[in-house]
Amino acid sequence: MTSTNRIDQVYIINLKRREDLWEKIKYLKDFLSNTHKIPVQRIEGIDFKYEFSKNPLLFNELVSTGTVSLNATALRNTKDAILGEIGCFLSHKKCWTEIANKSLQNTLILEDGIIFDCDTFSPLLDYGNFDILFANQEIIKENNKLKGYGFQAYIVSLAGAKKLLNLGQTLVLPIDIQIRNLCNDHQLNWNIHRKKFVRRDAKRVSSINSTNTLSYQVFNTLSQRILTNMIKKNIPIANYLDLQD
Repeated sequence: MTSTNRIDQVYIINLKRREDLWEKIKYLKDFLSNTHKIPVQRIEGIDFKYEFSKNPLLFNELVSTGTVSLNATALRNTKDAILGEIGCFLSHKKCWTEIANKSLQNTLILEDGIIFDCDTFSPLLDYGNFDILFANQEIIKENNKLKGYGFQAYIVSLAGAKKLLNLGQTLVLPIDIQIRNLCNDHQLNWNIHRKKFVRRDAKRVSSINSTNTLSYQVFNTLSQRILTNMIKKNIPIANYLDLQD
């Protein structure tokens, strides 16, 4: 089946506590709705840092249900930033679920910390069959490989959303890198929009890394990091050697 030739829905992911970011881009609702006749919906992002502060056992639940892998790697170096990355993953997953449930054909998904170039934007999609089509300037195509970082703007087809829900059930890498790898492994049909109309707003404070302190990637797995920290804190890890049902 060939994708329809136009974006027919826009989702903007925004955390409830980040009204500042919503205020900066809510003009898009009028622009896309009035100028291009595309419905726009604000999707409340999953604020996992906040949810975790209310119930620290939520992380255990995500691990036990296979939503987050203890073999996950390349996550950031602080706990808050990791919780933010998990929330980012869950927020995008929420969008894919909405698309699949509503059978939406082509949906533009935007994060809130962006600069949107209205003059460059085009709703037309003459790319043939695709699962995912990247529209942010940080993503490039080089030697038929997807390179770069960021998940600020992409168009997903209905078939693509269903594939993402299947292939992205478990977080094993930062979600942008995980999806990039799926594209480069030919598990997703991908392309790059010829008019990359979105770029990251470098002046905003990230919702993932909510301080101005640089947070870098760590390539140890989550299980290695947890075990190392338990040993550093003199927690008697031998108490956890038993296999329990």
